[in-house]
Amino acid sequence: MSREEIRSIFEQTGWEIADRGDERVLIGDASNNLSLSILAYDGAAIGADEPEFMLYDRERDLAYWVGVVPTPRVGAVLLEEHGDRPEEQPGERSKG
Repeated sequence: MSREEIRSIFEQTGWEIADRGDERVLIGDASNNLSLSILAYDGAAIGADEPEFMLYDRERDLAYWVGVVPTPRVGAVLLEEHGDRPEEQPGERSKG
């Protein structure tokens, strides 16, 4: 999946693209929850055939990996129900 495709999906599902100057990751922020973001890393999402995205809550330091891009509201619920401390980096995740 290309960076442009991911950017479009982020915007269509309600995420605001954040320009943080890192070309290895594309970040979408939730406008109604300033600590909630979705991240698309090179290799894990950008350029991947089966992309995976990390939902991340900066305030609570919680992360959850998803295979589809949820709306910010659904992302917040997923983090609440399944989020855990982010220990794995892209490329180190075990599939399956």
